Amino acid sequence: MTEVKLNQVFGITTDIPTYTYVDRQELDERFAHYLASQKHIVIHGASKQGKSCLRKKQIDSSTSLVIQCLPTMEHAEDVWRAALEKAGVPVVAKTTRTVTEGDHIDGTLETKAGVPGLVGVKGNASGGLESTKSASEEIEEPGEGPLSILAAYLRDNSKRLILEDFHYLPDEVRKSIAFGLKALYEEKAYVVVIGIWSEQNLLNYYNGDLTGRIEEINLTWSEEELNEVLTKGEGTLNVQFAPGLKSQLIESAFGNVGLLQRLSEKICLEAGVVIFQPQTKIISDIELLNRARTQLVNEIRQRYTGITEVFKEGMRADAELQLYTRIYNELVDASELELINGISYHSLLERIRSKAGSGVTIRQSDLTSALDRVERLQAKKRVTPLLVSYSKNVRKLFLNDREFMFYRKYSGDNPEDLKINVDE
Repeated sequence: MTEVKLNQVFGITTDIPTYTYVDRQELDERFAHYLASQKHIVIHGASKQGKSCLRKKQIDSSTSLVIQCLPTMEHAEDVWRAALEKAGVPVVAKTTRTVTEGDHIDGTLETKAGVPGLVGVKGNASGGLESTKSASEEIEEPGEGPLSILAAYLRDNSKRLILEDFHYLPDEVRKSIAFGLKALYEEKAYVVVIGIWSEQNLLNYYNGDLTGRIEEINLTWSEEELNEVLTKGEGTLNVQFAPGLKSQLIESAFGNVGLLQRLSEKICLEAGVVIFQPQTKIISDIELLNRARTQLVNEIRQRYTGITEVFKEGMRADAELQLYTRIYNELVDASELELINGISYHSLLERIRSKAGSGVTIRQSDLTSALDRVERLQAKKRVTPLLVSYSKNVRKLFLNDREFMFYRKYSGDNPEDLKINVDE
């Protein structure tokens, strides 16, 4: 243990946490079962909850093809082609058929994909068919679509396609991919979809035919599970957080393991713990937690200042009603439970109307339009992770970024000062 350093125990990492990994609710076993059941898998939840970590624990690089979804992918085919490009499998756009003299047709297929049995195989195939044609003629025919080639590649190489950051794709693209997932399922090619959203059965909403073909995991953390993360870290570093400090630390994380990890690292640094302690060290000074909160607020302040500007500017069509400004202000006012469980459309409309004043008329269609584009607004301005997402299925606005609640509570600002002035 003497070689174990703080950054190996607490803090944010792209690797699987060696010393603080918690198999909460036996998710490892459940995920392994889902992989063996030959179904698509969806992993979703708030930002920094360990979604990719869970996936990496069960699927290594040799059995996966990982694609980062981007808002610039405007068609489902962009995603399929990106996957084939990552796999090194080019897509042939066309094939040719040559009609030769002597009333005989020679069919020639020229491809490069290296996928057996599909357009994309290196080689020539020819056959003879009697024809009444006597002139030489070359006829172009379309090649096989990228989805079919991708299905064969995944199946023949025993790989799963991993779609990370699915939430960044435009809504229509997500819907098209949901239909593509049905086709892949029929070809025995399987996908793991990972994204930030709270609602259940999102892909089933896009395509009802996926019912029974998808297993879903919604990642959340209980206080007991977060406590287990801390306990494992304490044992590894040979430190002990005093009960009072520990409970306040867990409360400060708002059910988010990423926040817990960052705050724990800062507390240890403030306590002078950077490596395994030869003698057990008790960390009890609550001021260490206060300083950790302040440091984290200072680190993320610029992000939320930028997000405020994004909602303030909104979209050009929204300039008069300033609905994105009004939506953001309701996030500042909402309770923690509402932010986690979602603010209903009707409640949001009622609150915005009540504060808009008699001279401003806000129709249902105005708010619907704004909410339908709220993810696009954030993606366009490169807000990562997305602060909020709107579910057309359950008609709720969800907070995706738990750090917002932390920032709202510990920034030191008056809640009214965090709002955007609608009259500016």
